[in-house]
Amino acid sequence: MSKRINLTNQALEDCIPELRHIWNALVQKDTLPKHVDAIVVGGCRDLGLAERTAELYHSGVSDQIYISGYKPDDSETTEAELLAKRCIELGVPSKAITLEKVASNTGQNILFSAALLNTQIRKVNSIALVHKPFMSLRFIATAEAQWPNPQPRFYTTCQSISFDDYCHKNGLEATAWEMLGDFIRMDEYVSKGFQTPKLLPSIAKDACEKIVSMGFIVR
Repeated sequence: MSKRINLTNQALEDCIPELRHIWNALVQKDTLPKHVDAIVVGGCRDLGLAERTAELYHSGVSDQIYISGYKPDDSETTEAELLAKRCIELGVPSKAITLEKVASNTGQNILFSAALLNTQIRKVNSIALVHKPFMSLRFIATAEAQWPNPQPRFYTTCQSISFDDYCHKNGLEATAWEMLGDFIRMDEYVSKGFQTPKLLPSIAKDACEKIVSMGFIVR
């Protein structure tokens, strides 16, 4: 299923209050324990994931990092390699990083990372999950639904960045396109068994419905 924005720039600007409600509903940052068995990083090309992962490594949360992500057709490198390169630039030793370079969607990020962990770590009790801010809630919901049993305790985290700063860095249209798609998947993917259900505030659901009615196309 593909999704795209079919709104003018001005219409998107007018929707910023609604987009903020959706952002706030999707961003989740759990209180992390002092140590977890591993850090699992989802696949994308947002270097903020690497920056957050490096913060966790340097604060001693874990020295076992698993980065997952395939090579899109329009790229010369995998998502995993791109994020790992940035982690290393930020002082994370390469020996701390294990790459999974095949997963092309969120469910595979979880399943393939879990398979790697289970071959390398004797018993996995706790995992810190790292993704984009507006993917943090969906990433933990995916892990809870798809990580094989027995499951570890999951904690989700992301880069500390505001909605406005994220849009400034990545563009309003690109951010809205990705974020609205992820918000719609929160319900769709529960019914397909891909995610566990998460409570979404009505103000965010109303905001999404308003933007869809204005021309956000789902097909």
